[in-house]
Amino acid sequence: MTGPAYTLSGPRIEAGIWRARLEGPAGATPPPIAALHRDREVGAPSVTPVPGRAGAWDLRLPVPAEIIAEGIETVVIVERGSNSVLAVFSLATALPSEDDLRAELARLRAEFDLLSRAFRRHCAEDE
Repeated sequence: MTGPAYTLSGPRIEAGIWRARLEGPAGATPPPIAALHRDREVGAPSVTPVPGRAGAWDLRLPVPAEIIAEGIETVVIVERGSNSVLAVFSLATALPSEDDLRAELARLRAEFDLLSRAFRRHCAEDE
């Protein structure tokens, strides 16, 4: 037995709140939804009916402060029970090291110089 099909559109994060629109068949009720981080539930989006649109709901989930850390953290929005994935969002945070950027720039310059010399040598051989 399968339930109604739901689609999620327009996911975005604004002012620390993840937002999206969930749509299903007219007359359907929204499924129970959970937000998972590292396979642990970190909350559930609020579900608000969209005025004048049967089968459409706005979802809102404040991004939990406890998941914000250096690196990449991923949150999966699932339908409870079936664990069907409705959406995934990631937060990427880190301060770039000035030394890392300088080293990468130096590496790119060296590669560019190598390619430039090889190209000039190739052009000179064709003359």
